[in-house]
Amino acid sequence: SINTLEILNLFGNSLSGALPARLGKLPLTFLDIEMNAFSGNLFTESFLKLADTLTILHASFNQFSGAVPDSISKFSLLTELWIGNNIFVGIIPESITSLENLESLILKDNDFSGGIPSSIEKLSGLSVLLLDDNSLTGGIPEGMSELVK
Repeated sequence: SINTLEILNLFGNSLSGALPARLGKLPLTFLDIEMNAFSGNLFTESFLKLADTLTILHASFNQFSGAVPDSISKFSLLTELWIGNNIFVGIIPESITSLENLESLILKDNDFSGGIPSSIEKLSGLSVLLLDDNSLTGGIPEGMSELVK
């Protein structure tokens, strides 16, 4: 049965459309869908069901759009969240800073606006943070200096 699938790597194909809702029923720990043409809302209700198992999400270089919801905080096991080079809009939710296992956060090349989350220092294990090529405004939060190892 495919219900035991933990690692799914679809990197670098020409796959398109929305992700199938059934994907949320798999016990995935690693999902790499980078370099495809997937579109629509990545963080659907069915996708959020992966929050209990997913540790690595690579979804950069697609056409995902919409806002990153506050419910991103449910993905507490994530060590890598790569959603750069998409069409995400809105603010970077403050709730993303509750993902305290994150080591790598790639949000570059989207259309995020507003400021960098003020509690960014909560991501104390972060070694990679890419925010370039967005529409961010304001200053650099004081807590950024706390990310020094």
